[in-house]
Amino acid sequence: MTYITGWKNKTSVFITADSAITYKKDIEQIGIRDEYTSFGEKNIIMLDKIVQEEWLKIYNIDDKIILAFAGEVSEIPTAIEILECDLKDYGINKIRDALQRACLGRRIAIIAGLYENNKPVLISMNANKEPGFKEHTEYEVVHAGSENASVMENLKRYSNEICGLLKEDEDNGNRYSEDEKLVLICAVMQSYRYLEINALNEGIGGFMFGIRLDMSGIHWHKDVAYIPMSYEGQPITSYNLNEIYGDANTIGMFARENIIWLGTPYTEYPLSIFANFAPKQVLKTKEWSETRNKWATKWNGSVFEKYENLDVDYFIFINKKKPVVILTFPKENPLFYFNINKRTLSFSEEGLNFFNEKLTNRMDKEITIIPFENSSFSSTFHKKNKNTI
Repeated sequence: MTYITGWKNKTSVFITADSAITYKKDIEQIGIRDEYTSFGEKNIIMLDKIVQEEWLKIYNIDDKIILAFAGEVSEIPTAIEILECDLKDYGINKIRDALQRACLGRRIAIIAGLYENNKPVLISMNANKEPGFKEHTEYEVVHAGSENASVMENLKRYSNEICGLLKEDEDNGNRYSEDEKLVLICAVMQSYRYLEINALNEGIGGFMFGIRLDMSGIHWHKDVAYIPMSYEGQPITSYNLNEIYGDANTIGMFARENIIWLGTPYTEYPLSIFANFAPKQVLKTKEWSETRNKWATKWNGSVFEKYENLDVDYFIFINKKKPVVILTFPKENPLFYFNINKRTLSFSEEGLNFFNEKLTNRMDKEITIIPFENSSFSSTFHKKNKNTI
């Protein structure tokens, strides 16, 4: 199982997906990637089922189509081959027919985006609990994945709510860029695991990532640092933010050439690479190994340096103890800065007070979102009295 979702506005198509893969057969042949996911969830390893963070479920086909899959992972390569062949032979005009052929007789759902006649197009097969092909309107949320109806309904409700906020923002003149919109909805989906304790048991988990397509081309999710932390409004008695926020950790995500580079303290190997699913026979080939090594040679050094220095486009804070407050700050306008030498995040006194207030400010048991906060404190965070994490 999995969770994939998509929507479009007047200029872009957006698609997001998690990274959990569920196996219920041939269990003895499945390799265990790690005991934990990149966000610290314990992968489910049982005699009759394995659920683990493993593959990137979003595909970029020839920089013309973006799509995400849910369902039987072993049937995805054949579906991709059909789509690629039809795109090569007939161009974008026959993509609807190709999408239906790709899903024919297969236990999969697809959400796809393309640009046609200078407009974004969102189409799907076997999504929203409805079999068959469908084309979607602006801000109509489409999703597919877990068999648990309650989980799917909750996720769709969160998607609808955040898309409603983004539509309102668009109607009021677009405070947020298209890239910020993609980051924001991924953050909402990522935070869901802190509300739905058994989400991984339902096949939903690991990291959530996204892609969008507009008139200028394909745009992956911007570089981000997630910082999950624990805070319930306890008095601040220390300048050490680790004592205030407890188990604060940093997870870095970077997309390069359709592959995700991820840094996390939760897994045995803190640096991981996630690509699209490939069958075992492909993974054993010299061609696959050479391609992966070429990618690693090109990107590992520069991306590792960005992760080490927290050189990212956005910081996303999630309070794990409250149903959930998210703070997302653009790099250009933070309430904090990163000290490379000490590897610490530093806040001004005013910025820290503002930060703590926002982390505990919520009205109910739903997800509370404070997106891309522009605070008056942003100009004073370099004051002498700084607290560090």
